[in-house]
Amino acid sequence: MDAHLLSAHLVPTRRFGPVGRQNAHVRARSPGKNLWPAAKDGFSYRPLSYNDICAFLPMRLPKHYLAETQDLLSRRRSAVLARRGWSLLEILVVVAIIAVLGSVAAPAIQGIMQSTARQAAVDNVMAILDQARTLAVSQNRAAYVAFADETTDDAYRCRAMCIYLDDEDLTKISPVAQTGWLQLPSGICFRNDIPSLVNAPITEQSPLFVPPGAVAGKPFHYIKFNRTGAVEFPADTNALRLILSAGLITSSGKYISLAKAQAKAPLEQISIAHFSGRPKYQLVPQGGAGS
Repeated sequence: MDAHLLSAHLVPTRRFGPVGRQNAHVRARSPGKNLWPAAKDGFSYRPLSYNDICAFLPMRLPKHYLAETQDLLSRRRSAVLARRGWSLLEILVVVAIIAVLGSVAAPAIQGIMQSTARQAAVDNVMAILDQARTLAVSQNRAAYVAFADETTDDAYRCRAMCIYLDDEDLTKISPVAQTGWLQLPSGICFRNDIPSLVNAPITEQSPLFVPPGAVAGKPFHYIKFNRTGAVEFPADTNALRLILSAGLITSSGKYISLAKAQAKAPLEQISIAHFSGRPKYQLVPQGGAGS
């Protein structure tokens, strides 16, 4: 009997008496049929398993038939296990699909990250302006917020601020720094190509601010809060604002945008009330408000 036919067409029949190998009967399935016969006359039909062969056949078949059948089942089991793996072609297709999806989703993810960074920058700037105004009122001295310009390091250029307070010794001209450079989130800067606090004119009366970590003072663009919390400088209301954007400022002072869709997008603007000194956030259209 061929081992292939034995493994493919044998089914165990009904068992009579106590369960045991000596009472197990085996009959062959008719070749060419696709379905096993339905159970009738007390007989139960099912395909032979490996355990069936090991349990029922040793007493009825020569050993070499059993060895061939076991070898055939082992090879079939190995073939099934081998089909569970991934071929090189399937892996390449999956990698290509991931690359395409990544290229499509990257711009959207970048836009979300830039929007989140701009919102974080707005919150930070408004908190710093409020802190300086509160400090001026509580200390009964003028407070300043100075803005790093093109002459500072790349890490601070038009994207960092520092709070200063008039010295208690009125004979000293330079204000005293109350904080270090407070930076905006990465990729966000103040636009200097639109009239704002970061390009307000510096006059001869402008105080000299000693940058954190430096020895000599220098003039910076700044906003000054008096003892009542009102804005004392600059007097030009068009300059009492800050424009935040995803971009950078070069060493020559040129603004470069990092967002392609920003040319027509509204401007992220923080305006400061002249009499109260309170900051206010708003979106203004491109070309509006004197931009």
